[in-house]
Amino acid sequence: YASVDPRIHLAISNGTRGGPPLVSEPYGAERLDSQLARAAYRFVNDPAYNLADPTTGRLEVSRLFGWYLSDFERKTGSLANFLRPFATRPDLRDALNVAAVTIAYRPFDWRLNAVAGERPGE
Repeated sequence: YASVDPRIHLAISNGTRGGPPLVSEPYGAERLDSQLARAAYRFVNDPAYNLADPTTGRLEVSRLFGWYLSDFERKTGSLANFLRPFATRPDLRDALNVAAVTIAYRPFDWRLNAVAGERPGE
């Protein structure tokens, strides 16, 4: 378990609105690193999951980060250090560069994705 790549938590969907979105390609050993990197960039930078206030350095991030915090901190030492390389959104990047970053966890949305009546064509 100690060798878990924390990006997996940002790639594997549990079918809820709070979890990572489903992707259209299967994960494969020969391209897994790049697939996990894309999933991490996508999830970290999506304002539906993570909000940032660059003036205060306050982040409100997905509850997934709290549930698996030890995985995210194992190699980087902190959640902020894990997030920095993936942050491409200017507000997120700027908030992560504030000296005293404050992190809070957002409520997790357990509703199922695309429930009846919300699917295209229904």
